[in-house]
Amino acid sequence: MEYVDGFTEGYINDYKFSFNTLEPYTHYSFSFPAENSKITKSGNYLIKIYLPGSEDKPVATCRFMVYENNLTITGKVRQATMIEDRPYRQEVDFSINKQGYSISDYYNNLKVILMQNGRLDNQISDLRPKMVTGDILDYDYDDVNVFNGGNEFRTFDIKSFNYNSERVRKTNHDSALYHIYLYDDIKRPFKVYVSEDDINGRRLIKNEERTDSDIEADYAWVHFTLPYDNPLLDGSIYILGALTNWQFLPEAKMSYNFSKKAYTCNLLLKQGYYNYQYVYVRNSSSTGDETLVEGNHSVTNNEYYIFVYYRQQGEYYDRLVGFKQLFSNK
Repeated sequence: MEYVDGFTEGYINDYKFSFNTLEPYTHYSFSFPAENSKITKSGNYLIKIYLPGSEDKPVATCRFMVYENNLTITGKVRQATMIEDRPYRQEVDFSINKQGYSISDYYNNLKVILMQNGRLDNQISDLRPKMVTGDILDYDYDDVNVFNGGNEFRTFDIKSFNYNSERVRKTNHDSALYHIYLYDDIKRPFKVYVSEDDINGRRLIKNEERTDSDIEADYAWVHFTLPYDNPLLDGSIYILGALTNWQFLPEAKMSYNFSKKAYTCNLLLKQGYYNYQYVYVRNSSSTGDETLVEGNHSVTNNEYYIFVYYRQQGEYYDRLVGFKQLFSNK
């Protein structure tokens, strides 16, 4: 009742069974907010889906934010200011105009978070204003608001199993499932940057030969191969993107195949169009490094999000009072 008008729990009653697919499945759907469940406060939220009586074992979760449009945020993404970073990193400079909105303590009650694409592991948090002039809060730093530019996302298209798209080497199936074998990927740290169209790590679920992709798109094992002369001993390589919910999932952790001299991984995915990257994670770290395999360029097309949180005096939660989306090279 503190943050929801109505019920915090409900049943998912809208479902359909798959049609004409090798892999049988049930497609569930629901709309939120619902008439009997409406969010009353801004901030960060999590939807949990679980079987009755198993709240501590969710089968799926989904993060989302609710924001109040109380502030005006303007900004730009450009090459890093520091000379040594300029070829490789991107700088997010922005300012916040609080005109008409009272903020009591800029440095303790106001928090700013920067996010690149959909990643949570490399976000920059708790930024403080560099300068305050009247109603304008300036965040034009040279070093603390920079990200690796990385490289354009790799793509593959499996909207149809009747032909092999540009990145698909072979398609076959057994009695249970389809198998999609992608062409071997290459390491790109020393490759010249090439601008390519991508969707910044997202995915699109679609069967282009059917009318209802919710229930007529099939599943397939997608086989990834990344040639590597020797295994990395102090960390692991993961496949990352919306196809892994932007998480370093155990099933997306690549294994080294000594006979192939390559890292390999198989993911069960629904038909559609996908973006992905290979990200290296050290054993003692929770932050990934895409530059080891993908390369690093300050001219890469990336998407950035600015979240501004404010805790008013006397309140015990952080309001999300401002939001802005920015793009590099635009």
